[in-house]
Amino acid sequence: MKSILIILALALLPISSSMSAPATSGGGVYEIEILVFENRLPNLEGGEIWTREASGTEVVEVAGAVNPGATAPQETPFATMAGVLEKDGNHRVLAHRRWRLSAAGRAETRPVRIRGGDNTLDGTLKFYLSRFLHVDVNLALSADGNPSDQPYRIVDHRRIKTQEINYFDHPKFGILLKVVQIGKE
Repeated sequence: MKSILIILALALLPISSSMSAPATSGGGVYEIEILVFENRLPNLEGGEIWTREASGTEVVEVAGAVNPGATAPQETPFATMAGVLEKDGNHRVLAHRRWRLSAAGRAETRPVRIRGGDNTLDGTLKFYLSRFLHVDVNLALSADGNPSDQPYRIVDHRRIKTQEINYFDHPKFGILLKVVQIGKE
């Protein structure tokens, strides 16, 4: 499983340098593409028991979140990867989106809501500038789309380098994310 993802990621890495300059306070315009997929491999946990979040935990904070659009992008490297994952049978694509945003400071930036078509995936990504570009990930995967179900979650914070593929990993689902700066404000 990991070997498939590593091969796909390496095949899609840009040939040019992936070094990114620090983000400036003036902000920029970025194109973001995300691919979220479920792992359906029966032995993926390697004998470990992965519990769900305790009941009473807030699943996601989506108040005021922006919707990036409902259509999956066509003819991108992530679209190719989505096709490979779907054909493999051991994975299911939960969400594939691409959108543009103007990054600002953490307090000024609204989160972007990511939902799967079958309501099993819900959560937010928040991109903001603080010398560099950062992302806060808060995505939850429930077994049957029931919001009262205790979900599996990926909650992470990372500094993002543009032009690089970022992988957020959980035994039950994964996130591939790529950010490209396309202009200055």
